[in-house]
Amino acid sequence: MPGKLKSIIGDKYNKLTVVECMDSLFLTRSKYRCLCECGQYVISSGNSLRQGNTKSCGCLHRLGNNRKHGVHEKGGYYSWQHMKDRCTNPQNKNYKNYGGRGIQVCSEWLESFENFLV
Repeated sequence: MPGKLKSIIGDKYNKLTVVECMDSLFLTRSKYRCLCECGQYVISSGNSLRQGNTKSCGCLHRLGNNRKHGVHEKGGYYSWQHMKDRCTNPQNKNYKNYGGRGIQVCSEWLESFENFLV
């Protein structure tokens, strides 16, 4: 058996932080319990984490990885779009009540629907 294996507990891979080793037969076959940024837990292999095949508990897939977020029907995406437009677009009929009065959207929300949603 090779030298002592490096623990990845506490390491962060995309949205996941490794919190517990479930078994340790081999580094490539070890299963780890990870905490996702959204608060859910997922079990993944060390290889899958390191290679970037497992990036979240599944919330990225549900959000469409920022391409198609899947919350149109709840109105969240439209709210985000309209909020940005009211605060940044002088052509918007409500701009005078928002951006025209100095109301701004923070950069984290302006740049990412996912940040707004969380």
